[in-house]
Amino acid sequence: MQARVVFCEPELERASVTLDAVVVPEGTPFSMRLRAPETAVFRNLTMAVLSDWADDELVIDVEFKVNGRRAALDGGTACFSLELESVCGLVAS
Repeated sequence: MQARVVFCEPELERASVTLDAVVVPEGTPFSMRLRAPETAVFRNLTMAVLSDWADDELVIDVEFKVNGRRAALDGGTACFSLELESVCGLVAS
């Protein structure tokens, strides 16, 4: 699925990040809470890239893997596979 990232909220005390996005082209809003990498360097890099995606309202590819426990996010120049803590607003198909 493709989605436009519209908001990114890092939660450093929980080592997670919440991404708000809209499915393209349907326009269905949804939110994902993702576990950030444990290593500070990788966590900071991940948070910076996800924040840039939100600032640019970038359209990314989103794929849920491992029975919905991971999310693969691909923005073209960077991609991540992160543990998925929760997702709201999407209906399983």
